[in-house]
Amino acid sequence: MKLKRFSKYIAGPSRVFITIVILMFMIVLLQSIVAQMVQNKLYQTYLAKTPQDVTKGLSEQEKKARRIERSAKNFLPDGTVHLVYLPQQPYYQRDESMEFEIYDTNDNLLWRGIKKDVPYEYLSLSARAWNAFSENSIKESQIITAEFSHSLIIPVGSTEGVIRQVWRYEPKLQYFKGYKVRGTEIGYIGAAGFSDKKSEVKPLGKLVLFSAWTPKTSLEPRCIWQTDRRIYEIDFGDRTVELLFESPQAKILSISMQNWRGLESEITEKSTIIRYRSYIHCRTEDQNHHLIMCNPSQTLTIKVPEEWISSSTSMAATEQNVYVHRTKIEGRPRDTGDKRLYRRLMRRWLAETRNKPIKFRVELYKAKNEGGLELVNSFNWIRLAHERFKVPDYMTKSARYVSCVSPNLYDVVWVLYKEKLWLISNRFSTEFAREYARIVENFRPKNSLFHWVLNILMIAFTIWHGWSRRTGWGRFVFWIVFVGLFNLAGLLTYLALNHTVIIKCPVCGRRRGLKRTDCIRCGSELPAPKARKLDLILST
Repeated sequence: MKLKRFSKYIAGPSRVFITIVILMFMIVLLQSIVAQMVQNKLYQTYLAKTPQDVTKGLSEQEKKARRIERSAKNFLPDGTVHLVYLPQQPYYQRDESMEFEIYDTNDNLLWRGIKKDVPYEYLSLSARAWNAFSENSIKESQIITAEFSHSLIIPVGSTEGVIRQVWRYEPKLQYFKGYKVRGTEIGYIGAAGFSDKKSEVKPLGKLVLFSAWTPKTSLEPRCIWQTDRRIYEIDFGDRTVELLFESPQAKILSISMQNWRGLESEITEKSTIIRYRSYIHCRTEDQNHHLIMCNPSQTLTIKVPEEWISSSTSMAATEQNVYVHRTKIEGRPRDTGDKRLYRRLMRRWLAETRNKPIKFRVELYKAKNEGGLELVNSFNWIRLAHERFKVPDYMTKSARYVSCVSPNLYDVVWVLYKEKLWLISNRFSTEFAREYARIVENFRPKNSLFHWVLNILMIAFTIWHGWSRRTGWGRFVFWIVFVGLFNLAGLLTYLALNHTVIIKCPVCGRRRGLKRTDCIRCGSELPAPKARKLDLILST
């Protein structure tokens, strides 16, 4: 009896919840399709613009500032700065045949021609490996899909190209387990290396990032495995694990690589003049930059000044010198470790500088053996207030057209959890959470006048439609508030669950819903239908 009563009370709310979730999903899907169509149309219009259209109406000084902003600031090994400029063209037309223009810092044209004929070779800075995966990438690959599920599996092949063994990562246990092709277990690879006994294997630690590659001379893959405080190199063919770097005092913030032991993903073209060393650039929370170099093995730690915290820093290690490249934006807030405060300051700074000129500066330093820095050269420029040399944010513009039917609840969630949603939508979360945060961010109504007009009309329609069908004031007020919060999805849910037939009262002639047994105005009861004779199934 109690279960029956409980089911009675839970059935109504469950029906409302399921209906609103389905309708909100359908509306978001339609909003995304329409917004994408509008975005593509606007973007095609932008791509059709020629360089003359973009610079039309600008003075010569503004055209120069625009070109400097769009130019790459490249350093030669002696510290000379060149501004490498590619005239604005649609991205799909950028190929090897397009012309580059190279200027010096005094705005003198030094060279013009196609990319392969550039007579200069610039320092190549460290960059994150293109095939690197984070912990979240692993989690997303392990969700149940049409192929049931995916796991991180490293195959090891022979010289004949035949796979002879595979290594499967166990995320909960934090080590690799090896199998032969026929399914026989080989053993385990952990922090202490290879072991054929499960009791002896040591976990690698919680994964932060890994990058795998296969040397040209074999089919035995290798892997850089980064945890919070350690960097390992794993050779699956030889079943060896080498601890490349350990930071017991501070967590590792990021790593980047340059041609690490033959991995050429960071350098797309072979150097002809500058000879680089293979290295991993590691940045830790204590603002130390560590270079782990090989051939010969060497680790160099560089302590940067405290005011560099908000700067972008990268490295270049040649056979002769180690260079530190820094990009500084004047006035940008410093990250002191308080992530919530830093995000608040960043949003305030972006809002304050939206229509103001901003000073930029690039610097090149030479690292000394004892870890000090020597300034080689620098270059300053100013981005004009009205210049935004990026592709316009057409997603925001297109979302404005469809957000008028979005729930007001999006704005409520945004006001209460704005910082968390901003963090989720940009980094460190699952794909589902990121998509939800982006939906709230992109399709929230933003107090649009057109949205409020539609919302008020929907509430008015709900009142008009529900007035004659009301069975109680509590239920009636609930649906008005519900439609106000969920807008179009709320109205559709209301109509799906409350569109009952209405009839005229035989006493007062007013309309009322069939769910009531009495008239809501005069109180007279609904007359019972006249009894009729029963039809016999079989006639006698």
